[in-house]
Amino acid sequence: MWVFWVDAEYHVAVIGSPSGAAHVLSREMSLPPDRQRAVHEILAWNGYDVTRLRPARRK
Repeated sequence: MWVFWVDAEYHVAVIGSPSGAAHVLSREMSLPPDRQRAVHEILAWNGYDVTRLRPARRK
């Protein structure tokens, strides 16, 4: 696993693996639009298929 990005406030982290799996970790239930754009840009720049991103199912 690689940590690609953590925002300045440590509220969002983007991690990925060599297999192509990517995960977005967030302290909040949803990401603000600017954070969503950042996540997509970071993953796309690192060669990940951002069309495969899906929201997590939280209980």
